[in-house]
Amino acid sequence: MPGLAVCSACRQHVRVTLSELPKLYLATETALARPARPMATERVSGSKYHGLPVNEAAVAARSDLLHLLAAWAGLVVDEFRLAAPARRTVDELAVFLARHLDRLLAHPAASDFIVELDAAGRAARRAVNGGPTRTVSVGSCPHPGCDSRVTVRFHAQDTTPHLVRCDVGHSWPARDWLLLAHMLDRTSGHRRESTAAGSAKGRR
Repeated sequence: MPGLAVCSACRQHVRVTLSELPKLYLATETALARPARPMATERVSGSKYHGLPVNEAAVAARSDLLHLLAAWAGLVVDEFRLAAPARRTVDELAVFLARHLDRLLAHPAASDFIVELDAAGRAARRAVNGGPTRTVSVGSCPHPGCDSRVTVRFHAQDTTPHLVRCDVGHSWPARDWLLLAHMLDRTSGHRRESTAAGSAKGRR
C-alpha cells in the first residue's frame, strides 16, 4: 500500500493477528496447568519438580506476547509522541497497535514487527495445542516483490500440512496448495535459469 513498507496482504494479516492475540493469550491461561506433550527425544523421567505440573511453554508464551506487544507499543509512543495505553495488558496493547497500525507498517522496522508477531503467535498456539510441530522449507515466496522463505508446518504426529506461509505472512489455504506447488516450481526454474545464465556469462 502507498506509504507502507509492506503489501496489502501483509497489512491484513497483521490486523487479523492482532485481533486474535487477546483470545490466544486467554487460551494460554487455560493451558498453564497442562504439561506440554514432550518430544520423543526428551527425557521425562526423574524430574526434580513435584506437585502441580506447569506448562512452561504456556508461561513463556504469555510472557513473550505481553513483552512483545508492550515493546512495539512503546516504539509507537516514542516515535510519534502519542499517549501510551492506559493499561499494560495484551487486550489494550493489541487494540492500540491496531489503531496505529499504518504508522507502524510505514516504519523501517515493519518487517521485524511482522516476523516477531508471527513467532510469538506460533509459540502461543503450540502451547495451547499441547504438541510440537516441525517446519519444512519448500522454496521462495512467489508473491511479487517478496523473496522470503515459504515453509510448511506439520504437527509432529501428523503428516498432513496444517499451515503454509512465507516468513512475512503471505499464506495459502488448503484449496490453493496445488496452485502454490506449480508456482514454486516455476519460481525455482526461473532462479536456476538465471543462475545458469550468470555462470555462463562469467565463463566467457
